[in-house]
Amino acid sequence: MAGFDAGAAVEPLHCKLKPFADFEADIPEPSSVQVQQFLNDQRRELEEIRKRIEEAAASEDPGGGDAKASPKDPTAAQVKKDRRRGAEMYSAVCSGTPPAEILEQLPHRVFAAFANWISEEFLNPEAVTGAGNGQG
Repeated sequence: MAGFDAGAAVEPLHCKLKPFADFEADIPEPSSVQVQQFLNDQRRELEEIRKRIEEAAASEDPGGGDAKASPKDPTAAQVKKDRRRGAEMYSAVCSGTPPAEILEQLPHRVFAAFANWISEEFLNPEAVTGAGNGQG
């Protein structure tokens, strides 16, 4: 008899951030509401970045004035703020596991790899055991 076993259909999301952070745990499955909130937050963040770039481009001195830095170049404070917001978004969709504070402190490439992995796991319908490639 054919059946469905949820425990076998979707592998647990195990996250190990060592040696970059002292963190290892299973991430709880997100609810549909959490995933939708994550997508909404990502869209808003992209819109804000686009708006900042457009505003910076509009405010640049077309005469080649003696500006210290292009307004399109984010400041260290802005980069830190953006990183914090990204860590908060990913932590929220993971039910706080791992916490935003840990994600925020990861090296750039490690955070990017985590973000890519978790996005694929939550958003890609083929991110399940067998990835839909099983032979029938």
